[in-house]
Amino acid sequence: MKKTAYLQDMVNLFIESSLTEANVFYDTESIKLWLSEKGKANNHAVTRENLDQLKGWEYKQENTILRHASGRFFCVLPIAVTTNWGNVEAWTQPIMDQPEIGILGIITKEINGTLYFLMQAKCEPGNINICQLSPTLQATKSNYTQVHRGLSPRYLEYFLDNDTYPVLLDQFQSEHGARFLKKRNRNKIIYVDDDVLVDENFRWLTLGQIKKLSQVDNLVNMDTRTVISAIPFADLEEYKPNERIVFFLETIEDQFKRKLFKSAAGVDKPLNSLSQVKAWLTKLKFKYELEVKCVPLSDLNDWQVLPSCVEHVEGRHFKIIGVNVNFNDREVKSWSQPLVEPRSVGLCAFLIKEFNGVYHFLVQGKLECGNFDIVELAPTVQCVPDENRLTGNKRDAFIDYIVNADQSQIRYDVVHSEEGGRFYHCQNRYIVVEVDSNIDIPENENFTWVSFRQLTLFLQFSNTVNIHARSIIAMLSFS
Repeated sequence: MKKTAYLQDMVNLFIESSLTEANVFYDTESIKLWLSEKGKANNHAVTRENLDQLKGWEYKQENTILRHASGRFFCVLPIAVTTNWGNVEAWTQPIMDQPEIGILGIITKEINGTLYFLMQAKCEPGNINICQLSPTLQATKSNYTQVHRGLSPRYLEYFLDNDTYPVLLDQFQSEHGARFLKKRNRNKIIYVDDDVLVDENFRWLTLGQIKKLSQVDNLVNMDTRTVISAIPFADLEEYKPNERIVFFLETIEDQFKRKLFKSAAGVDKPLNSLSQVKAWLTKLKFKYELEVKCVPLSDLNDWQVLPSCVEHVEGRHFKIIGVNVNFNDREVKSWSQPLVEPRSVGLCAFLIKEFNGVYHFLVQGKLECGNFDIVELAPTVQCVPDENRLTGNKRDAFIDYIVNADQSQIRYDVVHSEEGGRFYHCQNRYIVVEVDSNIDIPENENFTWVSFRQLTLFLQFSNTVNIHARSIIAMLSFS
């Protein structure tokens, strides 16, 4: 297909692939088995190591807790935070600083009229099951410039300074604002016409298969979720759906998924206009202040910087630990690194409600200390139920709607791992709860209702929709 013709039909191909689980190469169950076998391979080993013994890392240097001897990859900093958001005005904490912008890229190809995505079985030291479904390319700049002196990542040449292939999606997106300092990745999807030599650790999947797999615990990694979350299911310029979208709507039998597709495709107008939602978000960014500065290790209040780890004096929140890694199927076979280990499983949830026949999501304007632009759109509830916030015990608004939801109200409920290259066994429960249309949700200036299509539109702006909201968006399906 020619470049211009493909781009004009992009939305329709995305929709059709999202509704298709039939695969000419591999059924969905065989992909689950493939990932499981990769994770159980006996060539994977992750062992704990004291931070002061991590090979290639410098511990407690000047105002840095940990930094790589090359000066690349990432470092762990002690920071002090002051803000007027929330009920705690100031605190200190460790945070990861990774100023390099990595690439998260997926190659797509039309096969027998269906759009396929080239996905990778990738092993990461922090994954709870070692191997998860990853994008075609998942690499930091230090990785693909081979600072580690290992092999170049597979398929890098398709994404790096290459104008040969049509670009379907290309944007910067943030990562965890409470653990990373202004970290961003380039999320990119390209389309190829020519043959691609498929490595043994890669498989062609439809978008419908990826979304189905994302509804299984700890199977689809964070990097895949962030890339596919921004895929549009409607024209980004016009509200009026084309005839093909109306046709797809008629093929969806499940009433919930039918309404969800209507919300994604912009078949009916939402409760609030896009300009109203933008004005609301701008108001929050103007109202709330955030100051983050690096401080000496001696000022890292309530934290212990030990030879073995960095941890809170009360054993709360999270720890910085060290690991030695041996993976025979990676570009580098062995290395050492720090990881963030949480104390418990988090909760990220959207409340959804129908207005005028359109499903809406109750989004939160949430400030986190590492946010690039102060406030980002977040799920209705985003917290660690045991602690709720790093800096206090304030109960999140609307959490009772989630924890007390009847099973009949729960539309999605899955546990996902966070990025296994930086987090150790870090999991969040991702859940979507539908509330009855006759139930009033209390007004709160930090929350507003948006349609699925509006969320997709906001994803076109970098650093606007946070990683937890994007993870939920990624697993929403119409099939």
